[in-house]
Amino acid sequence: MQVLKDQVRNRIITSAKSEFLEKGFAHASMRVIAENSEITVGNIYRYFSSKQSLFEEVVRPAYLSLKGLLESIQINEEIPLPPERYQVIREKFVGEISDAISKYHGEILILFNGTAGTNYEDAINEVSKLIFDVLEKYVMVPLASRKSVQNLKALGRLISNGLVEAINDLLLRVDNSEKEILVSELRTIIDFYFRDLVTRFD
Repeated sequence: MQVLKDQVRNRIITSAKSEFLEKGFAHASMRVIAENSEITVGNIYRYFSSKQSLFEEVVRPAYLSLKGLLESIQINEEIPLPPERYQVIREKFVGEISDAISKYHGEILILFNGTAGTNYEDAINEVSKLIFDVLEKYVMVPLASRKSVQNLKALGRLISNGLVEAINDLLLRVDNSEKEILVSELRTIIDFYFRDLVTRFD
């Protein structure tokens, strides 16, 4: 009996993910989710107390994955990095973010584009803030020594917001079946924002 309940619950989550991805939380229909799950709307509420709780079930793992990935970044060497070390760290980050995208492609798109009216409606800004925190921890001090940089926080916000928007655009254009393209474009994005970031302001 429990196996059948788990199967129904998984069908609901899969159907909800498709509906939230297409319409966002605000315009998603519980009736459509129920129809695609082959159950009644009332039966959904035996598994999830509300549309909000169902939404959270869909996006929470992706949110926690991104948050954990960004909070775990450690650079235990002096910035600016020599080219060979930069490439090692870039490849590690590209690998980790591409793994997260492969696992949570649709869920990340929902987090970035379909959260209005939910507890996650500021998720895209929170991800940007986590990137800003990484910049502040590792890059801001070396940049502060460059006389050409007038406003470090503005530059940090520009980089972190731009990086998130670039990844969002990439996810909108490239699906999981195009892993080589995804990885290649992630390298390009990371290089655009971070390669020689400190020394380019000499």
